[in-house]
Amino acid sequence: MLKAIDVANFFIYLLSDKEDEENDLTNMKLNKLTYYAQGQFLKTNGKPLFSEGVEAWRHGPVVPSVYYAFKENKNNPIKNFSGDFDISKYTDEEKEVMLDVAFDKGRYSAITLRNMTHKPGGPWAQSYNGSLFATISNDLIKEYFCKHDVLEPLELDLSDCEVIGHRDNDGYLVLPKEYDC
Repeated sequence: MLKAIDVANFFIYLLSDKEDEENDLTNMKLNKLTYYAQGQFLKTNGKPLFSEGVEAWRHGPVVPSVYYAFKENKNNPIKNFSGDFDISKYTDEEKEVMLDVAFDKGRYSAITLRNMTHKPGGPWAQSYNGSLFATISNDLIKEYFCKHDVLEPLELDLSDCEVIGHRDNDGYLVLPKEYDC
C-alpha cells in the first residue's frame, strides 16, 4: 500500500509543470486531489489507496502528512517532490485511478476543489466539527463515492478521427500494408 506522500508525488509528477496560474498545484489543491484519489480507489478497488487517514479541516479534506510535507510552500505552486519519486513503484490500478483524478479534477483551482468537497451531506460536511483533527473515515468516503459519480465520465468525441486498420479475432491491430513498417 502506498503512503499519501507517494500519491501526492504522483500528482506533482503529472501536474506541477502546468503554466496555468489559476490552476497551480498548491498544497490545498494537492490535498484535495489526494482525497479524491483515496475515494475513487476505495470505490473501484474496495480498499484504501494509501495508509494514512484523511481529516476534515476548515478548508476541506486534508491528509496531514501531505499538508506538513508542503507547508513551507504556503499558497505557492509546488514544483518539487517530497523525498524520492519512482514511477515504477505504482501498480497499474493505482496509476489508473490517479490519472483519472488528475484528468478530471486537476483542471480546477484549489478554491473550486475546496468548494466541491464542502457539499452538504458529503464526507467532509458529516465529519467537520471545527477541529483540525476530525477524522473522515474510509467507510464514509467509500460510501459517498459509491453512491455518487464524483468523477465525471470521460467523453471522447471520435467522430472526426480517421480509423486505420481493424482488430482481428485475437484482438491484434491489423494495419493496411502501407502502414506496416
